[in-house]
Amino acid sequence: TSTINIEGTPVINGTIFGAGNGVSGYDEMAKLIGNSNINIYANLDSEVYGGGNIAKVEGNTIVTIIDGAHTEGIYGGGNVGEIQGNTTVNINGGTNTIVYGGGNQANVTTSTVNINNGINNDVFAGGNSADVDTTNVFVLGGNTTNLYGGSNQRGNISSSNITATAGTVNTIYGGNNLGGNTRNAKTTINGGIVTDTVYGGGNQVDTTKTEIYLINCGNNIPNVFGAGNNAGANETHVYGQGGQAENIYGGANQAGNVPNAEVIIDSGTFGTVYG
Repeated sequence: TSTINIEGTPVINGTIFGAGNGVSGYDEMAKLIGNSNINIYANLDSEVYGGGNIAKVEGNTIVTIIDGAHTEGIYGGGNVGEIQGNTTVNINGGTNTIVYGGGNQANVTTSTVNINNGINNDVFAGGNSADVDTTNVFVLGGNTTNLYGGSNQRGNISSSNITATAGTVNTIYGGNNLGGNTRNAKTTINGGIVTDTVYGGGNQVDTTKTEIYLINCGNNIPNVFGAGNNAGANETHVYGQGGQAENIYGGANQAGNVPNAEVIIDSGTFGTVYG
C-alpha cells in the first residue's frame, strides 16, 4: 500500500504519482501490488495521479481532496499505467480546476467521484483520453461548473451514472465532452440545484443511449435535453417523476440526430415539453 499526504506549503515542480514510474513497453516493472492513497491538503500547481506514470496498479486508488487551490489536473487513475481495480476521487473541499475519476491515457474498470464540497470547474467521471467500463458520480454538495459522466478528449464508457442529491451544478452532461462515446448514460436528479442545463448526452460527441430521471429538483431547472449540446443520441428517455423544469426537450440543443426520443411525465411541474 502506498500513502502520500500533501500538507503545509510545499513547492512541487514535478508530477505526483501514487504508484511507480515504470518503463515504456514493460508495464510489469515498478507496478504497485496493493492500494494507493493520496490526501491533498495544500495548494498545488502540479498534476496528481492516483496511479502510476507507466507502471500499473494491481489494486485500488483513492485520491481525497481536502483543501487547497489546484490549477492542474487531478486524476483518480494513472497517466499511462492502467489500474487493475477501482478508482475513487473524494472532493471534500478546495478549489479545483479539473478533476478526473479515471486516468489520462490509462484505462480503468470502475471510477467513482464523490463531490461532497469544494469549488470545482470541470469534473469528469471518466478520464482525459481513456476508457472506463463504469463511471459513477455522486453530487452531495459543493459548487461545480461542468460535470461529465464520461471522458474528455476521447475514451469509451460502457455505463455512466450521475446521481445528484445536494449541492449546485451549472451544467450536467451524461456523456463525453469532445470525443469518444458513452454507450449508456443515466442521470438522476433527486435534489440539489442545476442552474443552467441537464444534458442526457455529451457536449460535442454523440451518446448511444441516455436516461434522465427528474425526481426532486432543488430549483426550476431552465433546460433539460435528452440528448447532448451539439451532439445527438441513438435513443433518449426523459422521465418526469417529480421536481420542476422550465423546458424539456427529447432531443439535442444546437445540433445532433436523435432517431428515437421518449419523454414520459408522471408528476412534477414543468413548463414547455418538446419531443
